[in-house]
Amino acid sequence: MLMGLVLFTPADVRAQDVSYSVIPTYQEIRWDDAFGFDRVRLYGVRASLDFGPYFSLQPFYAWEDGIGPRDGLTPDAGEPSIWDLQTGGVDAMVNLGRGPLVPFIKGGGGVIRIRPDGGERTDRIVLRYGGGLRFGLGGGGIGAEVTAENWTTRLSSPFVAGAVSDDAFPDDGLVDSWVYGAGVRIPLGTGYDDRLRGIVPGIAVEPFVVRTKFADEFGLERQDGVGVRAGVDFNQNVGLRASYWRGVDDDFSEFQDVSGYGAEARFALNTGPGLSPFLIAGAGRIRFTDDFLDIEGSRPDDLDHLTLGGGLAFGLGDFANFEIGARNLLMTPGADIEDITDPDDLVSNWQYSVGLALTVGASPRARDRDMDRYRDDEARRQAETRREIDRLLDENRRLRAGQDVPERRTVVGTDPGQRTMVIPVPEVGEVILRYGEAYAVETGVVRGMTAVDQERLEEAVAQAVARRAGDMRTLEQRLPNLVRDAVRQELRAMGIQPGVQPRPGVVDPVETEEMRWSFGSTEPYTGLQAHEDVQFLLGLRGEMESARLGPLQVVPEVAFGFGEGGTSLLLGVNGRYGWDLGGDRNYTPYGQLGVALTNQRLLSVNAGYGLQFDVGLHADGRRTRMFIEHQGLQLYRDHRFLVGVSIPR
Repeated sequence: MLMGLVLFTPADVRAQDVSYSVIPTYQEIRWDDAFGFDRVRLYGVRASLDFGPYFSLQPFYAWEDGIGPRDGLTPDAGEPSIWDLQTGGVDAMVNLGRGPLVPFIKGGGGVIRIRPDGGERTDRIVLRYGGGLRFGLGGGGIGAEVTAENWTTRLSSPFVAGAVSDDAFPDDGLVDSWVYGAGVRIPLGTGYDDRLRGIVPGIAVEPFVVRTKFADEFGLERQDGVGVRAGVDFNQNVGLRASYWRGVDDDFSEFQDVSGYGAEARFALNTGPGLSPFLIAGAGRIRFTDDFLDIEGSRPDDLDHLTLGGGLAFGLGDFANFEIGARNLLMTPGADIEDITDPDDLVSNWQYSVGLALTVGASPRARDRDMDRYRDDEARRQAETRREIDRLLDENRRLRAGQDVPERRTVVGTDPGQRTMVIPVPEVGEVILRYGEAYAVETGVVRGMTAVDQERLEEAVAQAVARRAGDMRTLEQRLPNLVRDAVRQELRAMGIQPGVQPRPGVVDPVETEEMRWSFGSTEPYTGLQAHEDVQFLLGLRGEMESARLGPLQVVPEVAFGFGEGGTSLLLGVNGRYGWDLGGDRNYTPYGQLGVALTNQRLLSVNAGYGLQFDVGLHADGRRTRMFIEHQGLQLYRDHRFLVGVSIPR
């Protein structure tokens, strides 16, 4: 239904930075032995929502009827021997480049539905990940794709009895099947326009109010809360958000002993002015402390959940949005979410939020459309000038050859009445009109430049060039003396006598250029810290450089953490070394080592590694960069997973 609403939205309100494609597919499944099936070939279709040139969401559906057991496996008497197969879900795809040949990676999830002939269906949750290669097939955006994927499914026992022995069946029930396929991408409508206006991404911060309505199976009352989301945007449509909220009472006067945190990907279907719908997918946890009681008076267990939802954003300018959202928190009572096999085990719990999203550290993006328009106008002017120059050169060649000498007839009239002339006006040049008896000539022919005139002109030009060459030789001979005299005058003005050996004196040391520090960029970031306690992080760094240190950077840092174990504070300084790999995004891997003071331990030695890459261009040519990093506090006793942007000064 959502796809239908998106595809049939009028063009003037539909996002023009989101394009759509349909992909017919053909796949072969090579089942894990625990299924007991023979290889299966599926026909299917994917609908691709492309958020710019790098990110896509792809709902998929595939089917095949009449599959049987593999060779040599005979089902028990009374057991089915023929099955129908259907599978569907959603994948997220990331392109690793642009051009006619593009590698990509993908991951997602869905459901496999297997129905025996004349029996009841069996549904199993499947997690999918893999990659592939896409290449163009002519113009119009049509392309072909080849893929390789792994499908991970949890089974309680071999699907076909006797498919594998009890010893060969995995203890956790997780089985992997490999799927190979191909498809043809057919664009629907216009493609992505990567010259759209917008803002260079910064850190997005959204304080919000939330209400969670739990399903009856959990025995929990409705819960209100307040919280904050923060994250970064990969482009105008795709971003990551980390969130933390704390429960409050009905009057919003006191905090309750319940909190939640998580992370989610966000896909905006429109980034223009007005109403902007968006989609959400992620995961999180709701945590209860010892003092929190459910309806029956007992302390509930912490609840992990998958998050699916969407919302609407109302633009309040380039840097602010008013947002409302609805999230379906899919949880399972009485079991860990990672242990479920049947999608019917997932129970919906709805969470509604209202917030104000602010973009911190962003700046207006270069107006690429205006630049393109200027380039087009400039190219047109240059082409017109080139044509006129070619015309004049051709005319000059004809004159020198004595061919097609243009003739202009001048008519002198004495009629005192009204006079009218038609004068051709050249595209480039000027028209000079002279009046009076001094310029009057008899009716006749005025000829253009002859060969004799051309020779006289060339002789005059040659004489002028010779005079200029003589002046240049004279200047070159006098130049050393002029420079020597100028230097002597400057030395005398400074109190220095030329030719006298200076006496060494004692001078105070001064700071040289190599000792000076320069501030490079600001790096706001967000992320999660994971160990015994999980915390949501907000931090800020600055890059400092010195010519004496070469490529080594000094990076001071401050960070705050919220969540389990109370609020944390970190003040530190790091040394960072990176090297450029180039590429479309100017990829720069780096490593760093530093020390910090924290309120959890006095002194911490920290290490980290990460990757920086370009994400945006400022109007003045400076580039904003994004980074992802794995940092270890106390040499990886605590782990921090960070995402941020590097904003040039």
